[in-house]
Amino acid sequence: MKVKLSDRTKETIVFLATSLLATVTLFLSLTGLSLTIIDQIQGQGYYLMGCYFTIAISHFISILLDRKKGNLICNLILIAIYLTLGILANLGHMDFNLIFVTSIIFPIAIIFDRVVSIIKNKSFRNILINALIILIDALFLLIIIGSAEEGNVSIFYLFLFAAMSIIGFKNIIVAVFSRIRFSLMKDILLKTYAGEILLGLVVLILASALVLSLVEPGMRDYGDALWYCFAVVTTIGFGDLKAVTPFGRILSVILGIYGIIVVALLTSIIVNFYNETAHHNRLPPKEKKEKEDKKEEGPKK
Repeated sequence: MKVKLSDRTKETIVFLATSLLATVTLFLSLTGLSLTIIDQIQGQGYYLMGCYFTIAISHFISILLDRKKGNLICNLILIAIYLTLGILANLGHMDFNLIFVTSIIFPIAIIFDRVVSIIKNKSFRNILINALIILIDALFLLIIIGSAEEGNVSIFYLFLFAAMSIIGFKNIIVAVFSRIRFSLMKDILLKTYAGEILLGLVVLILASALVLSLVEPGMRDYGDALWYCFAVVTTIGFGDLKAVTPFGRILSVILGIYGIIVVALLTSIIVNFYNETAHHNRLPPKEKKEKEDKKEEGPKK
């Protein structure tokens, strides 16, 4: 008996898989980066291999989602590249030439992937984002080539793990925010005036930190005052810094009350978001499409 999964179930499975892979990539890359910083260059090859393999698996998931000929060929090429890089990283360890080769091929593979993304989606936003990524990778490639004269393997590991960490963070953010309907969030933010309140909070924190850095003897500079304001607004209260002057304490009370209001507002926005989403998902397909079309057209004059 063949079991057919619903689209919602498939989306959930893909979300969990991509989030797990991104988390593993981030863990491996940060661990490797930490080992490189403290000059313990014994096991970086294994961590690097793990990063390459998890990225290869993520492209395999892309094949399961989209089997069009062009996308299939592109993802198969990238899978082959990342698997090869993983094997080279495992074999290389302290070998300067192998690590240098992987350092060169890795940004080239990312540039190839971003160019294909631009070809598939020629919207201004997609072109702008991918062009920025290509520029960063090109600079990374130039730095790697320029560092080859020093003959230091740890430099290549440092750049590679830093790039892997960025990819891990990016994939986690994409996996989380891809499930959020920003148009709906925008409507809720406008209705609740949350944007103005959040902007007011930021201005209040910056201004309060400036004042506290001048009047509080225990806060040596603006950074200490900002840290204190963050602890007060979030009601964490680390206790490493405290206000001792009457004016500083009054300002701290204002910050704390404002922070509580903003937290309550954000909670209501999240609840409204899920309520609106649940209501939208319960609508019949025809009514849902009519509502979305009406929203795209906007109010008639």
